[in-house]
Amino acid sequence: MRLFSSGFGKELSLALLARGDKVISTARARSLAKLSELKEKGAATLELDVTAPLSELHAAAAKAVAIYGHIDVVVNNAGYIISGVLEENTCVSDPTSLPSRLYPYSHLY
Repeated sequence: MRLFSSGFGKELSLALLARGDKVISTARARSLAKLSELKEKGAATLELDVTAPLSELHAAAAKAVAIYGHIDVVVNNAGYIISGVLEENTCVSDPTSLPSRLYPYSHLY
């Protein structure tokens, strides 16, 4: 679950729903309305921002588990666009990019 409001994530959700899988799609508050098509097709939806404090991430995970009783697969499709030359744009120079790429996996357990 993560950022399935558009693009690859949305298409993946639709494909999974079409084959009968259970899907929980998430998006930040400002993008939550974009999940309406997925909800209409049978997906459960939750608000989630992977850069939120750990306590909020744990609460969102608990809500997700409560929907179906368990989670078998987690897909983190969160992204962060960095514009410019790689050598000039590192995680050190732009620390906001790291949470969306690394923390979702480290906070799973």
